[in-house]
Amino acid sequence: MKEEILRFHSVTLKVKNEKVLNDVSFCVTSGEVIGLLFRNDRGEKELKSLIRFNSQISNGRIYFENNLVNNYYKSDLSANRVAVIQEEVSLIPGLSIADNVFVMRRGFRKFHIKESVLENQLERALEEIGIQLDIHKPVERLTVLERCITELIKAWLGGNRLVILDYLSNFMSPRLLWKFNQIVRHMADKGMAFLYVCHHHEEGFRYTDRLILFSDGMIKKKFDKDDMTEENIRPFIQYFKANKGMAKREEDILFEAKGISCEGREEISFRIQAGKTTTILDMDNQLMGDLIGILSGEIIPDRGRLILEGNDITESTVSDRLREGIILMPEDPIRNFLFPCHSYMENLTFLLDRKLGTSILPRKYMRSIRDEYGRLAGDSIDAKDITRLSEEQLYMLAYLRVRLYHPKLLVLVQPVMNETMYGRQNILRLIEMMQGEHITILILTTAVSDNLKVSDQLLIARKGKIVAEYSEREFSSFTDG
Repeated sequence: MKEEILRFHSVTLKVKNEKVLNDVSFCVTSGEVIGLLFRNDRGEKELKSLIRFNSQISNGRIYFENNLVNNYYKSDLSANRVAVIQEEVSLIPGLSIADNVFVMRRGFRKFHIKESVLENQLERALEEIGIQLDIHKPVERLTVLERCITELIKAWLGGNRLVILDYLSNFMSPRLLWKFNQIVRHMADKGMAFLYVCHHHEEGFRYTDRLILFSDGMIKKKFDKDDMTEENIRPFIQYFKANKGMAKREEDILFEAKGISCEGREEISFRIQAGKTTTILDMDNQLMGDLIGILSGEIIPDRGRLILEGNDITESTVSDRLREGIILMPEDPIRNFLFPCHSYMENLTFLLDRKLGTSILPRKYMRSIRDEYGRLAGDSIDAKDITRLSEEQLYMLAYLRVRLYHPKLLVLVQPVMNETMYGRQNILRLIEMMQGEHITILILTTAVSDNLKVSDQLLIARKGKIVAEYSEREFSSFTDG
């Protein structure tokens, strides 16, 4: 019989007299993998914290392993036996797998038990789930999958019945994600329970038994396994399909990488059609770093050529890229692409002086830009201090800067990584805006996420080279299992 591990009953939490969680009720039983999907980040951090630590709540009750551990009139600030597996590594570098699993466990005293006994226990645990690991391997040499398996085994042997899997797709390729979820399912069969926090409903539908959709700190909808269909979730999310129009009819090759290689690595080649959006999915994160350096001009490849509109740009530098018509928007553009000490208009027109070849833009240009872009940016266009703007407004600013410059090729690095559902939807709208201007786009990512919704072509990279190519009509045939 399944045991109840966690139950929230009508939990409300106020922060500075504002409700961040509102009447939240759900339960998790042993053997379950429950998905948590947040349309925005309101209440997300607080919910995760309350699952782990019994801090003060405004109303309701929280039960852990059938014990009342938190209620509105008494919170003892104790910690529940809940482990978290996330992008940030919880293991101690310099120690082996075995040492991390046992020595760093709460309440453990190594001198009470022989080391061989501990190692035998760990070997048996790994054998039970069909995993082979070198238990003497130091943490810093572990792969992502080995590290997560180690953290999972540590949680299990440490008596943690509940594990939060926090945005695994942020740091796992689709194939690793599939492999790790097979292990998660095996551990669930042994009685563990999991809260699977994900970016996208498709991921939640695939890997969980039930999915809870949160919006503005409230539960919007609970999906049982039989309810997990596109039709049922459609009223709660927005779908986007790029309006490519003329761009779909463009068949000319705008950009081509011909056998490029750095430091003796595999040669790679690919072509990008004008007006289209190409996504390169780097399954094991062995290619993206080099590509970013090469496309930005920071790295000149040892071999091969880069061709833009028939012109060889292989030897050009960072300062040449804008003149050639290539803009690279880094991951987290709010912090890495904008200038917080400059006004909205100064940020918006930052690149334009280089395109026009003048350090001072004529007033008539500025008036024209303000009139045209004010319709898109709204009142924020007059902001002198952009740090007071919302994330949505700042993302709009970053993409409007690109729109104004109108590059030949826009390179987006992990554009929707670490974003909430609402944040991803907003960014997809902005990418669609670029496509509506017939700007050619290259997306570099380590996770599919929503990128395929705005892509015409998918290239799969593994071990530093392109291994497969899919057209838009073939996306449905792409599986990572």
